[in-house]
Amino acid sequence: SYTLVDVSGSKEVDLKEWLQVEPQLPVLIGVSVKEGKLPSPVPELRVLMEAVATKVPAKWRPIGIQLGVPVEFLDDIQLQVAGRPDSNFHAFELMLGKWKSLCPLQYTWSTIINALEASSVGAVDVATELRTKYLH
Repeated sequence: SYTLVDVSGSKEVDLKEWLQVEPQLPVLIGVSVKEGKLPSPVPELRVLMEAVATKVPAKWRPIGIQLGVPVEFLDDIQLQVAGRPDSNFHAFELMLGKWKSLCPLQYTWSTIINALEASSVGAVDVATELRTKYLH
């Protein structure tokens, strides 16, 4: 048995039953549903900011590199936020927005968790917390 939770998290439905009603939907959105493995939920930017940026604000650049955001974009972000009192937090927000626009299929909790676990980031404690909370 599988459970599908809608994006608001307010409704659970049986996945097999849902696929009988909407059998073409996973194909239309490019998701392959395999037994035992559902796609990672897509994080909302405000939730990501609260869950990650507030805990490791100074690590926005190495996290961006791990997420595949090109260095030239990260350099531009650094210039944009220079001198602001909340520069790391604002840089994080810009970096996450750029990541989402450049890599929409990788914009998942699993990807951000993997980035946090990278040795260049070293935020395994945050990654563990997110894995428990969002990928149960």
